[in-house]
Amino acid sequence: LRAVTSLILAHRPYATRVLAEPDVRNVRSVAAFLRAGYRKDRELDLPGKRAALMIRDRAPTSPA
Repeated sequence: LRAVTSLILAHRPYATRVLAEPDVRNVRSVAAFLRAGYRKDRELDLPGKRAALMIRDRAPTSPA
């Protein structure tokens, strides 16, 4: 997940974050997102599941 997220952010320079919404019952998936640098923002009711809104913000860049 970390590599895929880095690739997305590298190819989308104006993107400030990447979102994911795994099912909250999938504890292993949520844990994998946390290990990949995502944070759990909140839980959402979506059609067919209760989702964890996971957010990985772009790392701030230091001024040159």
